[in-house]
Amino acid sequence: MACGVCTPARLAQTRTTGSGNQKCVRYKNWFTVVDVKTRREWLHGAPVAMGPLAALRAARQSGPSKQKPNIVLIISDQFRWDCIGAMGLNPMGLTPNLDGMARRGVVFRSAMANQPVCAPARASIFTGQYPSKHGVWKNGIALPNSATTIATELRNAGYSANYIGKWHLAPGDRPPGPVAPEHRGGFLDLWEGANALEHTSHPYEGDLFDGGGKPLHFSGIYRTDFMTQRAQSFLKRAKSPFFLVLSYLEVHHQNDIDAFVPPKEYAGRYKNPFVPEDLRPLAWIVAQPALGLLRLRREDGRDGGGDSRVS
Repeated sequence: MACGVCTPARLAQTRTTGSGNQKCVRYKNWFTVVDVKTRREWLHGAPVAMGPLAALRAARQSGPSKQKPNIVLIISDQFRWDCIGAMGLNPMGLTPNLDGMARRGVVFRSAMANQPVCAPARASIFTGQYPSKHGVWKNGIALPNSATTIATELRNAGYSANYIGKWHLAPGDRPPGPVAPEHRGGFLDLWEGANALEHTSHPYEGDLFDGGGKPLHFSGIYRTDFMTQRAQSFLKRAKSPFFLVLSYLEVHHQNDIDAFVPPKEYAGRYKNPFVPEDLRPLAWIVAQPALGLLRLRREDGRDGGGDSRVS
């Protein structure tokens, strides 16, 4: 939350409140208050924060008379931590619902990606392993069919394992759409996905694929909204206990046009947006994305094609 009472003189001070310790932190000309929890306070909230892994432990520990919690894991591609208003750096008020969840739940302020590349990061989320262990150390490598994942373990605990959206863990030499059951990482119940959704759809038209490989076409509706509707439909009929992953492509750019495409009603709303400090030298990419990516590839020592680090 924004701090309206901090001054530079108080910047490094720590003050005690009724809910624990809070510390004033400065970012450029913005001041914010962050919670500094004690170890006991952190451990008390950790089961909620750990999401699927904590729920997996809860599922294993639930006896016949205990109700197992349903689990929904939502993934947003290329969504930076400082997009969330509750983190205290972005002043634009873009994420009121996530901010509300942050106030009610637990927020990890020092969470680190095991590898900041799509497929390896996803494999780490689902297996709890480093890329050096699960083997998906770059895009295009499939998650091993024998991998132990959250989905396989929850199914062993009596859950259904369901998936909607982008997967990106099937073999890279296969078509970008349908994913064979053996390459779904244990998500063997509802399947409405695409291995590389950015290559099977555009923001307002495209295809997911069902468990049999048949296309689920959408048109005239924003891709994220379509996927949300599919998830809502599942939740209305799902039998407990269930595990659902809703894996959005947005805010990932649309690859074939090298552009970020917002919903039409938001396209002209933010003319002078806040840009995090580390992205400001790259502002020309947002203004001219195709030219920007070409420049990055040239700076990377490649003129396009090949195995450039920029993709």
